[in-house]
Amino acid sequence: MILYKSSFILSTGEKIFKDAGLLVKNGTIFDLLSEDQIKNSCNENYAEVIDFGNAVITPGFVNLHTHLQYTDLKPVFKQGKAPENIDFTDWIMNLIKQYYFWSKSKKLKSFKNGLRETVLSGCTCIAQLSMEDFFIDVLNNLDLKSFVFLETFSNSEETSKKEIKKLNKKIQRDASNNVTIGISPHSVYNAHKTLWEEIARFSAEQNILVHTHLAESKDEINWLNGEHSNIDKIHKLVGWNRMKPYETGLNPVEYLEKLGVLSIFKENLTAAHCIELDEKALEKLVNYGTKIAHCPRSNMLLHGKTLDFNKMPKFILQNTGIGTDSKFSNYDLSILNESRSAKDCTGLDFQNLLNMLTINAAHILKIDDKTGSLEKDKDADFLVFKLIDNENYQDILNKQRPDNIFIKGKLIAKNGKFTSKQWEFLNEPE
Repeated sequence: MILYKSSFILSTGEKIFKDAGLLVKNGTIFDLLSEDQIKNSCNENYAEVIDFGNAVITPGFVNLHTHLQYTDLKPVFKQGKAPENIDFTDWIMNLIKQYYFWSKSKKLKSFKNGLRETVLSGCTCIAQLSMEDFFIDVLNNLDLKSFVFLETFSNSEETSKKEIKKLNKKIQRDASNNVTIGISPHSVYNAHKTLWEEIARFSAEQNILVHTHLAESKDEINWLNGEHSNIDKIHKLVGWNRMKPYETGLNPVEYLEKLGVLSIFKENLTAAHCIELDEKALEKLVNYGTKIAHCPRSNMLLHGKTLDFNKMPKFILQNTGIGTDSKFSNYDLSILNESRSAKDCTGLDFQNLLNMLTINAAHILKIDDKTGSLEKDKDADFLVFKLIDNENYQDILNKQRPDNIFIKGKLIAKNGKFTSKQWEFLNEPE
């Protein structure tokens, strides 16, 4: 057993221990010891004692919504430069036009560059959304807790049924111990109602997690209302006949509710963004069991607004995690920078931010029995942040990155470099 000591150990946002120790055995947490327990115990019980001194140990973070494959696209937003007004539909079309012509090798390179960036910011778990499944081969060789949501699109009943068959084959083929496969119907405007129905049934029968973009833009709302919408430009670009909502005049939650899928998905559905929902619609969505992936910087840069949790019931916050989205709608893929933005935009306190980064997101992905907090019998996924004089545990959110990253008790990165042989291939940009 190895005992890791530090000035602070944050088991969760509510459970904070001073001058404590984390006892790890065979990659799992054996115990969390107070200062007195450490003094009264016999050090001979430990194979090694590692004292980080004036430092904070936290659970590993979760990036709940990201598209790592877009990392190397020509950036739209540049740090330090005021963002220009961006038309959301033009932004999507720009993404499609760039990414469509990339080779498989270029997509893999871009994915790996994004993976390096987000993991070194403290993520020991990611939720990746992509059409391609070949990224799974990279993740299968890592101890990272990985979720890959296969993006799917359709504009008719016929293509919807073909899509669900294709997805079923991919999930059966790609299932592994290291990677959990889910489904991502892209949005209400890019997935035919039949596809939504087929995915809901499949999700319920196979207990498959589903992740979508919902209520992200005014264009989506206009499309649902049968008004002029630039969404038609996207459909034209990909060669679709004009796709219409099955019924107009509904908000995104009502659209899925009337379709009957929300009651089927229950807690298997996560919706990203949701910035065009009022409080009543958001409450209804979460009451169905749907979870929220909050991407504050992407929301602000593309739309000039984001969710304000100060105006919402606490149960919504408890069912929300944080994601960086892609680098094409952000400055970087740092989950720490994303958290600072969440704090600045809505004034979220440290306790809630830490829970959104850890235990909330782990619960959303249904792995809170394995990770998300530092508790007995969970995997030893944890981060170490060194403090300087006059800093306290809340100052970790002002850090550039953690000093040490552990997954299942193994040190994988130190001082911004991967130290584990399993991870060394990511040390330098390709």
